[in-house]
Amino acid sequence: MTREDWRRKWESVRDASPDLEIVTEQSVAEGEWIAHRYLLRGTHAGALFGQPPTGAPFEARALDMVRVRDGQLVEHWAFAGAMRPR
Repeated sequence: MTREDWRRKWESVRDASPDLEIVTEQSVAEGEWIAHRYLLRGTHAGALFGQPPTGAPFEARALDMVRVRDGQLVEHWAFAGAMRPR
């Protein structure tokens, strides 16, 4: 995954929820690996995680695990739980 891919990922999330709030719940680093568990909150204004927009407030828990080598993202694993009404 390139920096451009990473930027596009988060731009698409921000486009889908302009009032997005991200709350980091836990971060763990070991060697080349970094994991972040977080809570997303916002209004579902655009397509997000494959779901059409509802216009309703939502929250979802997610996890990103990345491997960084020489300052570059070389591997990325992600999980997003179900979007729930807030």
